[in-house]
Amino acid sequence: MELSFNQISPKPDPVHGKPCRRSSHGVSILNNGSVLVLYGGEHVARTPLDDKESLWFAVKQDDDNDNWQWQCILPTGTKPPARVAHAQAAVGDRTVYVFGGRAGITMKEKA
Repeated sequence: MELSFNQISPKPDPVHGKPCRRSSHGVSILNNGSVLVLYGGEHVARTPLDDKESLWFAVKQDDDNDNWQWQCILPTGTKPPARVAHAQAAVGDRTVYVFGGRAGITMKEKA
């Protein structure tokens, strides 16, 4: 099996800028490698990011691997609760499943 690694540097979202630095987040790839989904994580230890920071897409603008753009996604309707240290998996081109993790400082909180 041959692997390749590419570093991307998406341009900022024109309104929201770039995602904050974070750890304990999840990343999935959709649309045949043209959309990166960044979800959840923490900027302060064991404190999930709020809705305005938790979900971002990096979208490839064309076939050039250097032309990506961040999009801050502010979901409406049903959305997953804030998550830290979760697992996530992409299925097909439009679905990301989020598993486990924490919604706060303790493991006893309700998500």
